[in-house]
Amino acid sequence: MAAVVAGFGAVYVAIPGMLGTMLRLFTGISQDDSALSRTDSYDLALQFIERSPVFGRGFSTFLPSYRILDNQYLGLLIEAGVVGTLAFLALLVTALVVAFRLSSALPETVDRSLARALAACIAAAGLALATFDAFGFPQVAGVLFFAIGCVTALRRLTAASLAAHRAATASGPLSVGPPRVLPLAAGSSALPVAAGGHRTPGAGP
Repeated sequence: MAAVVAGFGAVYVAIPGMLGTMLRLFTGISQDDSALSRTDSYDLALQFIERSPVFGRGFSTFLPSYRILDNQYLGLLIEAGVVGTLAFLALLVTALVVAFRLSSALPETVDRSLARALAACIAAAGLALATFDAFGFPQVAGVLFFAIGCVTALRRLTAASLAAHRAATASGPLSVGPPRVLPLAAGSSALPVAAGGHRTPGAGP
């Protein structure tokens, strides 16, 4: 906490007005031009969605010259309809669920860390899609679908080790019983034998 306060103090001293600008991003959002541009797009987007609500007007047919929505989900509803938007959301949710499950189930630490990183990448992208026309930037779309592909590859490449780990966990550790004593012929001392049937080392001739 002290480090956070010190950081804000350093920003206040080094860059006068910065904290006020950051604060107004939240307190004055109703007068912010960027926010108003997004909310004013809802009525226009609804008009396009109503024309073809099920399958949309066609992917990549709503050009920026018509309107910059700054909301990829609205753009998907216009271009791909409800069916396409739900399919895309199902893809995101499936990738997130698989990544989160791998992040706790994989036996290797490095694999679990990779699964968490991929889950964070996809979750961040999913939230960011609501703030700008993401598919208008090839880098964003490329990284998102690359991360989804990496989740699939990680699941496939670690399937064998995960199955072996689950099998070993399910079987539990092997139990070794106490040594048992086998009687010998008259005049000989008994030899202690381990539970597996082998003579205990150093127990006599």
